[in-house]
Amino acid sequence: MTSLGSVFASMMDAHRRAQRCAVRVRSHYDREYLRALRRADEQQDSASLRSSGPNAASPGDAPHVTDIRVLIDGADRWRVETRAADGTTHSVEGCDGTRRWILQDGVVRDSYESVGGERRRLPVETVWAANRARTAREVLDPALVLPSIGITSVSGVESRFGPATELTCTPRSTDITESAMVSPLANSVYLDVLTDSGFLVSARNVDEAGSTLVAHDVIELDVSPRFGPADFTPPAR
Repeated sequence: MTSLGSVFASMMDAHRRAQRCAVRVRSHYDREYLRALRRADEQQDSASLRSSGPNAASPGDAPHVTDIRVLIDGADRWRVETRAADGTTHSVEGCDGTRRWILQDGVVRDSYESVGGERRRLPVETVWAANRARTAREVLDPALVLPSIGITSVSGVESRFGPATELTCTPRSTDITESAMVSPLANSVYLDVLTDSGFLVSARNVDEAGSTLVAHDVIELDVSPRFGPADFTPPAR
């Protein structure tokens, strides 16, 4: 069986293998879990809790199943699409190498960040990982997850993408760190890490009774994609 040390090394180095790739992550959220997140958020005003589920502050509006698809071609060409289970598009944003854009209400606009209340354009190579694709980012850079977990056991499993190592974990305090993959309300977390690449292809958060609160599964993963000229430009409307 793969040693824990080699799993850590693979996870730490995974982002180097994600410079050109396509990934799609499907997330399943228990609605009662979302309501619990909202209650915890209201009581603690915790940004860490808000990061663990989509629209956690408005669980009635959050879809039970969501998809995030990310295309990456180097640091400055990327595209992020978020959709509901029925295919309804929530958002599309990207960068074609020189322009960062977002599609909102059928209109393509330049995308900016607010820094200290000031509307400011950020360097294009810094932004894809900071947007709403945090779940996909942790798939491709799983070292981000490590501070959020305490590992209790390791076993070999077979994933849809090949041999993997399953890490059985307990979530750490979100006062220390936050993770899109790891829920602060879970009792146990099961993470599947690919043996050859270190990518995180599955995360299942369960409560004390063993019921799944939230699960994230990679359903598409291509590390040698063939991109077309329109993949990183705004959609024609």
